[in-house]
Amino acid sequence: WSAAGNTSTTLFLKGGGGPKLGTRGEIIPGVLTPAYEAAFKMRRSLGAEYDRLTRCEPAGYPRWLLEPYVREFVNTPRQSWWMNDLANDTRRIYIDQEHKNIDGTHSPEGDSVGFWVGDMLIVHTVDIYPNDYFRGQPPTSNEFESVEVWRMLTMANGEPRLTVNVTFYDRLSLQRPVTAVYTFRRNMELETADYRVRHWECESNENSFLVLDPKGRPSTQFR
Repeated sequence: WSAAGNTSTTLFLKGGGGPKLGTRGEIIPGVLTPAYEAAFKMRRSLGAEYDRLTRCEPAGYPRWLLEPYVREFVNTPRQSWWMNDLANDTRRIYIDQEHKNIDGTHSPEGDSVGFWVGDMLIVHTVDIYPNDYFRGQPPTSNEFESVEVWRMLTMANGEPRLTVNVTFYDRLSLQRPVTAVYTFRRNMELETADYRVRHWECESNENSFLVLDPKGRPSTQFR
């Protein structure tokens, strides 16, 4: 499955679509808290930006929802494994279980628990590293959490489409909770080619690199 349409570009920017999310449009006032709105303005004004993907770090959550690469979803009675081929960025959803944080810390994907209601999977995620919604979009804090509602729908043309309604909560960065819709389409290229995934690993096919802008700031670019 690969990322398809979404409404995330309308959360913080008016007219913020386009191939480079977060680089176009005007910031919608009053969505982010003053400190995080100022940080977002600073991020956009700098232009050049380091992206952690340059060193094969995981995209992390919530950026996981919008990365354009291939995902696999494996559901079992006690866990769901959601694997993103980018940097081995795997989410684990613990079904009908409680949150646990035996390490007392955060992680790129956080801790996710879920439960099924008919054909819908409801997922709550907490304990996530400060991150961003996508490259060039606003940062999140370590208080960030979300509730996702996943469901398989059928398009008018008969095509299956995974759809997730997500509400984001963050008392430090958001004035109020915000909700977005993400969709995923079937990506059959590997199966059609009769290719078997042995191991997903970033460094052997990394296509990003650092350059310095005229002011000497590092910026991630892609071949």
